[in-house]
Amino acid sequence: MDDDQLLRYSRHILLPQLGIEGQEKFRRSHALIVGAGGLGSPVALYLASAGVGTLTICDGDAVDLTNLQRQIVHRFDAIGSLKAESARRTLATLNPEVTVNAQTICIHGDTPGAPQIAAAVAQALRHAGITLRALRTENPRPGLPGRAKIPTRDESL
Repeated sequence: MDDDQLLRYSRHILLPQLGIEGQEKFRRSHALIVGAGGLGSPVALYLASAGVGTLTICDGDAVDLTNLQRQIVHRFDAIGSLKAESARRTLATLNPEVTVNAQTICIHGDTPGAPQIAAAVAQALRHAGITLRALRTENPRPGLPGRAKIPTRDESL
């Protein structure tokens, strides 16, 4: 770690449970975040702030004005843009040392092209050390699917 990184992560490094070795593990880690909404937004912000080296964010939805009070990774100027791209831009300004892969895919079972989407998620799962499912289980918006099925490492597609 260089001097700037030591200073940036000094509070983590001072924790006996973490130290420099733990911070280095964070830096080498890869997390997959499925959903960049009300749950995925703070998760992404905290992981980027903590210095997790690579984040892959999967979300095919667009930012809407009604999202901004609870989906804190998105900004007013991102309205209309895809949530994964919006999150990538915000996280790049928060911690430019973190690599953020934006996957602008929609992962609902009845989405056209679902096999290709499932394959993209499976690819991301193979590379991620941890997967965070940050999706609502019931969809309150009429006309949109209510449940999303995300495969785990142990499930076949």
